[in-house]
Amino acid sequence: MKINFKISLLFFVANIFIVTQGSAQKFTTSINTSNKSVQVGDVFKLTYSISSQDNFSITGIQRPTYEGFSFVRESNGESHQYINGRATHSFEYSINLKANKKGTFKLTPATFIAGDIETKSSYFTVQVGASDPKLNIAPPKNTNLFTRISVSNKAPYKGEVVLVTYKIYSRYGNIALDNYDFAMIDGVWTEEITAGSNGWPTKQEAINGVRYNIYTLKKEIVFPQKTGKITIPEFDITARVNRSFFNQGSVIDVKSNNQELTVKVLPNNSPPSFESQVGKGYKLDVTYSTTELKTNEPIDLKIKISGKGNLKQLNAPEINFPTDFEVFDPEIKNNVKVSSSGLSGSKEFTYLIIPRHHGIFDIDAIEFSYFNTATGKYKTLTSDAVKINVLKGVSEDLTNTSSGNKQDVELLSNEIRHIEHETELTPVNAFFFGTTNYFLALGSPFLLFFLFFFAKRITGQEKNQVELTHKNASKSALARLANAEKHLKEKNDLAYFEELHNAIDGYLSHKFKIPVSELNKKRIEEELTKISIDSATIASLLKVLNDCEMARFAPISHSDAETTLTTTKTLINKIEKHVKR
Repeated sequence: MKINFKISLLFFVANIFIVTQGSAQKFTTSINTSNKSVQVGDVFKLTYSISSQDNFSITGIQRPTYEGFSFVRESNGESHQYINGRATHSFEYSINLKANKKGTFKLTPATFIAGDIETKSSYFTVQVGASDPKLNIAPPKNTNLFTRISVSNKAPYKGEVVLVTYKIYSRYGNIALDNYDFAMIDGVWTEEITAGSNGWPTKQEAINGVRYNIYTLKKEIVFPQKTGKITIPEFDITARVNRSFFNQGSVIDVKSNNQELTVKVLPNNSPPSFESQVGKGYKLDVTYSTTELKTNEPIDLKIKISGKGNLKQLNAPEINFPTDFEVFDPEIKNNVKVSSSGLSGSKEFTYLIIPRHHGIFDIDAIEFSYFNTATGKYKTLTSDAVKINVLKGVSEDLTNTSSGNKQDVELLSNEIRHIEHETELTPVNAFFFGTTNYFLALGSPFLLFFLFFFAKRITGQEKNQVELTHKNASKSALARLANAEKHLKEKNDLAYFEELHNAIDGYLSHKFKIPVSELNKKRIEEELTKISIDSATIASLLKVLNDCEMARFAPISHSDAETTLTTTKTLINKIEKHVKR
């Protein structure tokens, strides 16, 4: 009995110790999400983190309720850290959910059991928005690499700006483009947006809970020139992934989605002065250099229109000038910038006007109308009407003054034929000998001889210069390759590939006496084949040129850039030796 009592007492004390330790153990819980902007159809991940300075082991998990979501998968893991001599034990539990409908949803706490201790997370609220129509496309065949076209507005008005972006989504650590092709878009006015000196920046984005590196290949703004359906065609790329110094990598062909614009008709209540401008924030500024002058003195009329719209298609407003004014075609000055938001800036029309008669003349108010996309209505801008006081000038023609009508002057000028006041007559029986024409005819053979001599000498110098350039083609190429190498050391990749491309083009142009403007891949292949360069060398040279072009759109690793430089030097030396045989 005593032994049993002692054993029972020991168990009782042990149980008290365990419960006390358990009650003293403190847990810290937190919740993180992979996507803070969840849309219908997105798969996102919730991660519950439990940590404590004491060692523990999770023996049970009770999931939260997730009304409005579908369960995809779950995972968990443990970790141990020692910071400043203190141990921290952590446990992470991740659950992937798919959003099924739009709304605000409150997930109940998740419960975690560690032995006989329970710890709960807090409630977690998820805001689910409508699915993004720009990304509402069929799922890609290769989830590790795909391309997309996105548009800023799928239902624009005719003439309204639309931003079109071409992107590559990749999960590969190393990617290079071997080839790409953008199709033309019918029915639009297009302006490509120029990237910075280092191209478009690489970004990261989570899609359905998976993170991708995003490379922007191209951005352009388009202005629909017709109503109805306009298709932005898909584009193709050939990419080489996971390439390294010892591995050529894998080649993948990818085709993007296409996009369709539904272009709306502008309202039919347009004002008479409306032509084609669609945008917002337009301003009209009209200035005259003077409103009082004498006849035959000039006036500068400057019309400046500024705003955000397709200013490059803007025409000068219609102006009714007095018939007594001589008006020259306007000088046009563009100050237009291209950006992701469209075209913005100003366009100026400067008229030179010369009044030919004195009097007081009226120039009506100048009107300019546009369709305001911010309000969905037409708006007309109007300048003030102006009176021009033309005083009689000293040089005003008496005939013009007496007629007082420009139309009469024009008719009169058509009827008058001017009489030559100084006319020299030659007698019929005059002698040719001793005249100026006689001596010119006598010296013409000598003159022709000297002209022929100098022309041949100049032609010979030009030929010699061409031959000299032909002989020094490799030296010029090596000098440019040295400049390219400097850019490479400075890590200015864009300048490096541009100089490398120019070095190859310059060498081939001088060596084969072909203008650079006529060089293309087909012509290069033909010329190298003529001198029996093997197909492998030709393919290597064309690949280097292609890499130089592709480097503007997708980054190439520094080691690959160095390899490209070495390859170029080898190829030029090989061609040079072959030509000298």
